[in-house]
Amino acid sequence: MNRLETTFPEDVLNPLDGGYGWIIVGSCFILNAFTWGVIASFGMYLIEYISSEKIANAKRIEYRLIGGLNFSYAMLLAPLVTHLASRFRL
Repeated sequence: MNRLETTFPEDVLNPLDGGYGWIIVGSCFILNAFTWGVIASFGMYLIEYISSEKIANAKRIEYRLIGGLNFSYAMLLAPLVTHLASRFRL
C-alpha cells in the first residue's frame, strides 16, 4: 500500500503589498457597481419615468438624454482619468 505524505512549507510568504491589493479589488468592485450597474439599470427607471410622468412637461427624449449623457461622460472621461492616475501613481 502506498503512503501519501503531505508536506507544508515552513515559510509562508506574506503578501508583498501588505494586503493593499484587496483595497484595489474593493475599489474596482465599487467603481464598476456605481458606473456600469447604474448605467445598466437606467432602463428600468426610464420605463417608470415615462409611464408615470414624474416630471411635469418633460419629453421622452429628455429622459433618454439622462442615460445617454451618463454613459458618454464615463467613456469620454476615461482617458483623462487614466492619465491622471498614471501621473500621480494611483
